[in-house]
Amino acid sequence: MADILSATDSEACCAYIASYQGRSRDLESWLTDPLYLSGLYWGMNTTFLLNKPDTLSREFILQAVDHCFDENSGGYSGCAGHDAHITHTLSAIQILKLVNALDSVDVESVMKFLKTCYKGQGLCCGDEFGEDDTRFSYCFVSCAALLGQLDNIDTDAIADHVLRCLNVFGGFGLRPGTEAHAGQTFCCVATLAICGRLGSFKHDGLVSWLLERQLDTGAVNGRPDKKEDGCYGWWVVASLSLLDKMETLRKPALKQFLLGLQDKKIGGFRPRVGSSVDVFHTHFVVAALGLLDTEGVARVDSRFCLPIHCM
Repeated sequence: MADILSATDSEACCAYIASYQGRSRDLESWLTDPLYLSGLYWGMNTTFLLNKPDTLSREFILQAVDHCFDENSGGYSGCAGHDAHITHTLSAIQILKLVNALDSVDVESVMKFLKTCYKGQGLCCGDEFGEDDTRFSYCFVSCAALLGQLDNIDTDAIADHVLRCLNVFGGFGLRPGTEAHAGQTFCCVATLAICGRLGSFKHDGLVSWLLERQLDTGAVNGRPDKKEDGCYGWWVVASLSLLDKMETLRKPALKQFLLGLQDKKIGGFRPRVGSSVDVFHTHFVVAALGLLDTEGVARVDSRFCLPIHCM
């Protein structure tokens, strides 16, 4: 198997993403999915990573993001009419960063929303009613960083809390004392990187735990004794990239696993061979391929999962 994403395979992948826009009769029908805005980021970012930024209409994109803005809270919802949430707020900011439209963001309103998600002592929630979770810590600092507002949040308190979520096995969990997970670990490592605190702990145990996620086949999983899954290619590789330990990974074997996940007929990527394709896995497989220097895929900023050329 070739270790590049060919032009034909890239075109098929972008056509798969574009088909979602084509299936909708109008913008309103797109906005019935509560995960819509995050799905739009996954699809858009995939096309930008494949150097096909015009796959989705800029007008369509800006209108969709605008429809998801919640004037009452200052954040963005997954789709029009739903409550704002920090994950969708980050998706909106990432989308606008991709299309160089961050000047359209009401920064004061978004920061007001983010402050309702901050519960003190470094704890971040998805909204004012939710529980704290290190995924939301990542969303919180990412939003602030992309908007140039890091100086207006308590990065040290957030980083200190994240460090308390490092467990005895070497990975990070959603709260102190919880099980480590590759996705959660990426969120914590990236949070510490954005906050300038990667030097606040020893990396050896974490690197070992991340390397243990790679199976004999070259595939990766998210936790011990779990099945392989393509999306963990991103969570594991991005974490190692931020720790500057990419050389310890068996890159060729992982690249072959990831490239083998594309459904050549449909164009998208799947979690594992035999399963169905979806936009989420398509995005994170392509992003991981970018970190692995795959020909045909743009380089990626490991902190924000955005193409470097858009930063």
